[in-house]
Amino acid sequence: DFAHTAECLAAERTQRRLLHRRGRTDAAARSVHEQFLRAFAAGDEDRFLALWESRIPAKERDRDLGRRVEFDVRIALAVFPWLERVREDAAADPHASTTTAAAASGTSERAN
Repeated sequence: DFAHTAECLAAERTQRRLLHRRGRTDAAARSVHEQFLRAFAAGDEDRFLALWESRIPAKERDRDLGRRVEFDVRIALAVFPWLERVREDAAADPHASTTTAAAASGTSERAN
């Protein structure tokens, strides 16, 4: 879920596990954190991963926590376009989210 992943990113920033670099100020860390969150909120996988590669040291990315965060973000961003379409369809038609989900899964289920 996007909210959970965003909360995880915020927690990591707070704990300074992934964004801590020697000499980085709190303002600079906040700026980087905001760039990550903007890319994530926009569903911009390319931008997020470019930031990930350039801002998170390889040593941190290779740790278990770094791998889990990257995995969760990749999954969330992979489904982002589909999720947005489902939300838009649901706003236009209450049955659309069920129909869209069924079409995506290859089933013929529809809400009654």
